[in-house]
Amino acid sequence: MLKSGLCCIRTQNVVYPVLPDEDEETTVEPSTEAPTEAPTEAPSPCLDGWTLLIRDPNSRCIMVIINPNTTPTDADALCTSANAEAVPSGVYSTEEYSIISALTKVANNGNDALLILGAMRTSLCEGEEITATCTQLTSFTWTDGTPGIAGFAAENWAENRPNNGGKIQDYLIVNTATNTIDDVEAARELDGVVCGMPAM
Repeated sequence: MLKSGLCCIRTQNVVYPVLPDEDEETTVEPSTEAPTEAPTEAPSPCLDGWTLLIRDPNSRCIMVIINPNTTPTDADALCTSANAEAVPSGVYSTEEYSIISALTKVANNGNDALLILGAMRTSLCEGEEITATCTQLTSFTWTDGTPGIAGFAAENWAENRPNNGGKIQDYLIVNTATNTIDDVEAARELDGVVCGMPAM
């Protein structure tokens, strides 16, 4: 603060006093104005090691876990071992398959993999091959609550799939080399699982 009626100039929160005439007696007190703090970065909605998938309305965090010889019936326990809230993940859109493929290469030393997804054959289509009722869009449902059927769109399936070979292929996997999905049986040994949980 400046006495004797002096004014001051403010530039970017720095106060510069206007110097008085040499014969005028003044007292300059130190400024008590707190410096402007830098903006803090928002916390990540996912834990370390998990990747955010932006979804409307509820985004998810996913992780690719590579664990050779994993069967579809092992998938739940494998996800829970990573986080108590994690379950095998559904796929919301075609674009998410590309994200899963990229994460797989990171987790698997640059290699692709056959990974279990969070899906089951619907009760209506158990024991059924492709029919007018059991189509690519209706044969499976996401077990983690992923909304919609875009992940089951025709372009996402391997050729002539799902075929329910032996009428026991009630689980779903993704081949990250081709970003295509396929139906498999419970005993099929695979490379790992895609796990997901709610974003914070």
